[in-house]
Amino acid sequence: MSQFKITIDESVPVDRAEEALRGLPYELVLTADRARLIQPRSGQALHSLSVARAIGADEGKYLDAALAVVGSDSRHRRAARFLYAHSLERRHVYVTSDLTVFGAGGDDRRRRLAALFETQIMTLEEFEQFCDERRGAERARPEDSEGQAG
Repeated sequence: MSQFKITIDESVPVDRAEEALRGLPYELVLTADRARLIQPRSGQALHSLSVARAIGADEGKYLDAALAVVGSDSRHRRAARFLYAHSLERRHVYVTSDLTVFGAGGDDRRRRLAALFETQIMTLEEFEQFCDERRGAERARPEDSEGQAG
């Protein structure tokens, strides 16, 4: 299985995200400067997602499109900038508890943002279920190959 590249925003407790990832290969980054303040259980070094100080032309296009979806106050702009940085690093899942910006599962805002930034956006609870399903799929895989060998 390939390594999951996960971004955790500041609304999500890191220890619960790490617990969800137990047994799965992953790389975790945080959206805020709290990486230096947190001691992860896994022993993995935590890093903060890198957001450029100045907004370049490419990022500006994405921000305009994202802000048309979620609104343009400073909180929405900050969230959109982190999503842009997340997508630049080709990360797989953005985990947030901020439903006012990202919407609930099935919300049109979330679908549009996920499509724009080519990623999956999940709440912590959805992420925990996602990880449980991945572990189940991994456990089922060796059995499938054993049955085909005979």
